[in-house]
Amino acid sequence: MKGYVYYNNDFYDENDVNISTQNRSFRYGDGLFETIRSFEGKVPFLAFHLSRLFKGAEVLNMEISYSMNEIQSILNELLIRNEIKNGRIRLMLFRANGGLYLPETNKAELFVEVAGLDQDFFQLNETGKKLGIYTEVPKVGSAISFLKTNNCLAYIQAAIFAKNQSFDTCILLNEKEHLADTIYSNIFMVKEGYVFTPPLSDGGVGGTMRGIILQLLENADFEVFQNSLSVRDIEVADEIFLTNAIKGIQWVGAFGEKEFKNDFSNDLIQRLNQLVKESISR
Repeated sequence: MKGYVYYNNDFYDENDVNISTQNRSFRYGDGLFETIRSFEGKVPFLAFHLSRLFKGAEVLNMEISYSMNEIQSILNELLIRNEIKNGRIRLMLFRANGGLYLPETNKAELFVEVAGLDQDFFQLNETGKKLGIYTEVPKVGSAISFLKTNNCLAYIQAAIFAKNQSFDTCILLNEKEHLADTIYSNIFMVKEGYVFTPPLSDGGVGGTMRGIILQLLENADFEVFQNSLSVRDIEVADEIFLTNAIKGIQWVGAFGEKEFKNDFSNDLIQRLNQLVKESISR
């Protein structure tokens, strides 16, 4: 079956789309992206993603010519054309061609592609993730550090390190040696019934699933603290879990010699899936 993508006001066969070598995302990483999950042909958390996308465009001085409703229609049409109900959507926004570091225009271009997934809902990993620490490229909290940009070199280097060290993923630290996030996810810890996660000011990406989980925990009357966390905090935690838009929640089984259970993670992913079911049934 042909795959279809969307690029700048039209749908194309994925083999026919032509993106210039002058593309500023290719040349400078001058752009943003969203990885979004669809369920039964619907995108229940799209508002979180588009809110982050438009906020990021504002911070980076990009001018989006699409409304949120127009982008939603594009995603719906692309899922239909590709005959995908449960899938992964990758939406990229980048500044139009022209200029060196100083752009010639702030107009933004849009590219969207989709791929199918086997799972109907989020599934908790059966085997806990083995977690490591990556220290070579520290994250630095700044006016743009919370954005999901097309420049991912720190995460790429961390992913290579994790593979070489036989970790499933790694924590990235900031310049103060506080936890920022992990390669693909935001990080949460549970200690004596309380939930903790690093503040975005410590350099982590402002994940959409992070925001959804914070809201879900608040609605369920859990006490959540956004505090700076150290490696020592991880070592004394009762449970560690990771969040991202595609996997939902993944539990960490081990950090060094420390092993973790997954009771809280198992309960939370059931609450998350219930939220998905309620959203797609509307």
